[in-house]
Amino acid sequence: MSRHADILSIIARQEGSEVARERCAVLMRVISGEMTMEAAAQELGISRQRLHDLRERMAGVLVESLEPQPAGRPPAPAPDAKDQRIAELEAELGRAKRDLDCALIRAEIATVFGDRLKKNSSDQPEDDTDPDDDARARAIASAARLRERHRRRPR
Repeated sequence: MSRHADILSIIARQEGSEVARERCAVLMRVISGEMTMEAAAQELGISRQRLHDLRERMAGVLVESLEPQPAGRPPAPAPDAKDQRIAELEAELGRAKRDLDCALIRAEIATVFGDRLKKNSSDQPEDDTDPDDDARARAIASAARLRERHRRRPR
């Protein structure tokens, strides 16, 4: 009787509905010879044919679940082409955002510290243009090119 109690407690701990656990327990009693098919069908309130079907299905699931499995963790699935393309595009987008941020920072630095970043006045050619304006214009143009390149890329 000890083994019977063990299997019933194991069945009681399994996930599933109460009806499914009750059917499993009754079928186990039928398999062990404790109960006849007629008594089991009557206890469950189903036909004998339905009980036979349930027993066949239970045996099939048991056999299938006991198939030998390879040892260890199953290998991770290889990424397909679509996943690889998504990863490439995400990396490219990250680089483009970083480049844009750098260009904007350069433009801001040129705007704020332009006069301090000038080379010695003796190194610069004599003309009437303001070097700060030139640095700002180059930084803004660079940022605009990066933005435009980012917008033109196919999605």
